[in-house]
Amino acid sequence: MSLSRFSRIVVFDSPIRENFYPLSLTRPTFDFLCGTRSLLENIEHSLSSKVTDLTVPKYLEAICKEEHPTKAVNEAVTGKCLAVNALTCPTFPLASEISKMVDSYQGDVIEIDEEGNPIFGMFENFRPEALAPNPTKDRPQGIVFKTENGNRPIFLYPWEMISKNSGAIRIQASGSENSSKKNYEVLGSKLHAAGSAEIEKNVAIDTRKGDVVIDEDVVIESFSRITGPAFVGKGSIIKSAKIREGTSIGTFCRVGGEVEESIIFNYSNKNHDGFIGHSILGSWANLGALTTNSDLKNTYGKIKVNLQGKVVSTDLNKVGCYVGDMSKSSIGTLIMSGKTIGVSSQVFGTVTEDVPSFTLHAKSAGSEPREIYIESAIETQRRMMARRNVFMSENYTDMIKAVHNLTSKDRISAGVKRGKFQL
Repeated sequence: MSLSRFSRIVVFDSPIRENFYPLSLTRPTFDFLCGTRSLLENIEHSLSSKVTDLTVPKYLEAICKEEHPTKAVNEAVTGKCLAVNALTCPTFPLASEISKMVDSYQGDVIEIDEEGNPIFGMFENFRPEALAPNPTKDRPQGIVFKTENGNRPIFLYPWEMISKNSGAIRIQASGSENSSKKNYEVLGSKLHAAGSAEIEKNVAIDTRKGDVVIDEDVVIESFSRITGPAFVGKGSIIKSAKIREGTSIGTFCRVGGEVEESIIFNYSNKNHDGFIGHSILGSWANLGALTTNSDLKNTYGKIKVNLQGKVVSTDLNKVGCYVGDMSKSSIGTLIMSGKTIGVSSQVFGTVTEDVPSFTLHAKSAGSEPREIYIESAIETQRRMMARRNVFMSENYTDMIKAVHNLTSKDRISAGVKRGKFQL
């Protein structure tokens, strides 16, 4: 597909991002891991072309520029432009849909989903307001993409990412299909292991139901079992774990115990025994030993999730938890189905309700939730990053402060108090 008619390619972070709190509080949605790549990397791969521009909320602008130095962030775009929603699903045929539009239409035109959310747009002169989620008089001609079999073109909710993760791994898997076997066992022929990956003896990798992709410098310790589709990102260590199908693990993570149909973002630790299922774990999180989440009701009923004060039915009977960046759990923590734990929070005991960002939460132990002071949150994160030889930049610090301010009303609504925390 030729994109020569476009001088710029923009990926925009739409208002749908609020459905992904707390995960999207600390990053643009195009930086979400799904399959073996970020959503941004998947868009570029689909288009066989580099994105030139990114649009993000103002408070994320500086950290986005730092993490994407080759791209223009929140800059004015003039001339012919292709704009793509950051939450475009990796299994959506983006390139072919754009080709149809290029061949059939001139002037400004957008493709929308059946709820009116823009998937992508082509502009002779870019107008960001045309990408608003609700139709306006300024919106150009819109073409509706008809959803079939419930396969949305863009993600509207975090549990949809889990549902599509296995498919994303399958279509993104690349590299040699057979690594040289040594002392470990491979079932099937769809193992894609980097040459620098270290797989110890007494490891079983089952690719009969889907690809297993193991990136550079990964260590898979003895007595681990990985069942595909699955992805393990660069520099991560799998510590005698059971990695079930549908799981993606980001870069430089430490993972033990059991993980099933979950996504773990970069630099997070689930070092010990315990179960995480149908969940998304943000970056720089740390789960204490035996931390376990529920992903199924005893009644096998549909699970409901609270999104920004609105109860939404997932229409699924398997939904786990969503844990924001920099959060921690104590040993033996239990997290109920469909719960969210906010950015830089700490949880103890049994979590039966959503936990706001920057909150110490131990209601099951009889303690009132208390706010984590911003200075403490920043210093804790600085220490954790230093343990991985990562420098905390001023932009990252400013982002934490901005998220703290942005979530203050959530803590007030939840009755989180200021003052000394006691168990």
